[in-house]
Amino acid sequence: APGSSVLSTYLEGSYEWMSGTSMAAPHVAGVAALVLAHEDLDATELRERLSTTATDLGLPAEVQGAGAVDAGAALGSGSSQRQ
Repeated sequence: APGSSVLSTYLEGSYEWMSGTSMAAPHVAGVAALVLAHEDLDATELRERLSTTATDLGLPAEVQGAGAVDAGAALGSGSSQRQ
C-alpha cells in the first residue's frame, strides 16, 4: 500500500506529507473491506488473497512486505492487468 509521501490531514486543519505504516494501513483496510463485501472469507483467507494479489515493487520483502495492495486483483476483476 502507499506508505511514502501520502498527503494526509494534520493538526489545526492543515495537511502534511507523511510516510509510514499509518499511511499504508488505511489503504489495505479499505481493500480488505471491499473484498469482504463481495466474498465471505475468514481472516486467513483474506490475508492470503491480499498477499498473493499484491504487486511486487522489486524491493526486499523486509521493505515492501507483500508489495503494493491491488484492489482490482484482490476482487478478481482483472483491472490490475496492464495492456
